[in-house]
Amino acid sequence: MERTIADNIEKSVFTTSKPDSLTHPCVVAFNKTQAASFRHGSNSQFKLDEIGILYNLRDPAIQFEARVMAFSDLYDVMIFELLSGEFPNSPRASEPMFSGQAYTQLSISPDRQPCWKSGITSQRQGLFSIGTAHRKLGDSGSGIFSVDGYFLGIAIGKNNPCSNDLQNMPVGEIADHHPDSRMICSQVILFFSGFISPANDYVPT
Repeated sequence: MERTIADNIEKSVFTTSKPDSLTHPCVVAFNKTQAASFRHGSNSQFKLDEIGILYNLRDPAIQFEARVMAFSDLYDVMIFELLSGEFPNSPRASEPMFSGQAYTQLSISPDRQPCWKSGITSQRQGLFSIGTAHRKLGDSGSGIFSVDGYFLGIAIGKNNPCSNDLQNMPVGEIADHHPDSRMICSQVILFFSGFISPANDYVPT
């Protein structure tokens, strides 16, 4: 990914917590007026139409009031919409996620710094995808982007092996195993934000 694209994406990331908080729930602007985040944990306290403040990752002085316009516990996604104004930065556009696709992932480290990693979309599971990037603390809600900077979705959970899988794995594979990232595709986010009609093939059922 080019530095200018990465810089624009970093400026499109916000948190729902103040800069001096112990945790920094990630929120990603995916267009000029809307942003997506995960729904579990601390974010589950938000109610529909509740107003919160989004703090920019790179420059906490940049703050926006936004309301919760939609959420889904099933898909672990929440959509914020600005009450006024526009985000100064956002991805160039959104596009579908597909198996075998290379992606970059931007999360927030515990000390509130941008954290980049890359992976491959290894498989699709309905409207979810599994990515190969190592999952770490602070990954929930992190933005998933193509190498060209298009918004692909957000990371929402992880995929761990069950005990039976571990018993049947070769020793070398167990040693190398890591929890993969679970991602929700941009089509689900666009549906809940009102940009995809119910007739679209990608929408939740």
